[in-house]
Amino acid sequence: MFDVEKITDKLGEPVDEKVKPLVQNLNDYGIETTGSCQGHKDHGEPFPWIDIWEDSEEDFAKLIDDYNDQAPDNQKIEYKISKMFNNQVNKIEVRFEFHGDLYQTQQKLGTFSKFIAQQKTQQKNKNSQNS
Repeated sequence: MFDVEKITDKLGEPVDEKVKPLVQNLNDYGIETTGSCQGHKDHGEPFPWIDIWEDSEEDFAKLIDDYNDQAPDNQKIEYKISKMFNNQVNKIEVRFEFHGDLYQTQQKLGTFSKFIAQQKTQQKNKNSQNS
């Protein structure tokens, strides 16, 4: 089982608090994250982002599109996917609302994270009924 509390970056820093639930729930859902940031107003990127493996892009896009289909307009999440390539594997970076208010975007990601957890529970219940 994935445990976000045991994850650190290259400097030994834990996952940022504002994206920790999202990272946990995406990994529990089966979309492995490989990096993340909650966004910062005073340094780094001014928007939250996550990195995932390229082969998870379709599953991630479906999940966030399903969320946006049911979310009220003020809770919908805008995102942009950028491909990152290195010698061995392909990853993608997902940037969230890079032009909006950081705090509001972080709040929306919290709501999206809860949606992912609900989807995982529904998936689990459906699988147990089919067994």
